Amino acid sequence: MNAFSKSRWLLLVVLLASWVSNAAVGDTPEAALSKIEVAMIRLKQPYVDDPIIADAAYRREIAEATFAAASESNVPALFLTGLFYRESSFRKAVLEGRRLGRLKEHGLGQLNGVAKWWCQKSGFDLKTINGQARCSAGWLARCRNECDGSLEQGFARYATGRSCSPQFAGDTHKDRFALWRALENGTTIPKPPRHK
Repeated sequence: MNAFSKSRWLLLVVLLASWVSNAAVGDTPEAALSKIEVAMIRLKQPYVDDPIIADAAYRREIAEATFAAASESNVPALFLTGLFYRESSFRKAVLEGRRLGRLKEHGLGQLNGVAKWWCQKSGFDLKTINGQARCSAGWLARCRNECDGSLEQGFARYATGRSCSPQFAGDTHKDRFALWRALENGTTIPKPPRHK
């Protein structure tokens, strides 16, 4: 890409972001999908040749799966978008199961252990992007429900596998909620925490 097309692309992203961030709460599904796609582009912006930016069909498939999973589980779509980005970076090798996380986590939401077992028992097809999104959102909703209905406490359980206390999820917890706020408000994307 030459400098002119990069700047034109950046201008398009900025215009789309401002349009989407001004969308009403009761948006149509198409407007909600656009909001998710713009968030995905913002998250991957430094990497111009990344498939999320270059491949509209791939981006749309993840956005549709995220929207459907969020709607089905009553979890905020942009929270899931940020979660999926931080967990898998939307990398094709991860989503196709060719690469696992360092603790053998699987898919968009990087689930393993009891969470992965629950997803398989619940009938989610972890070989598909839709199944991975629904599995992660369903597990997060289950964790939220087990933690008195609080998304913050539910995510703590999702992240730690045991505790509803955000303090046990530490920097990961703070990062996911800061990222969600940035995606919702169109502000600067925070850098991820360093893993120890």
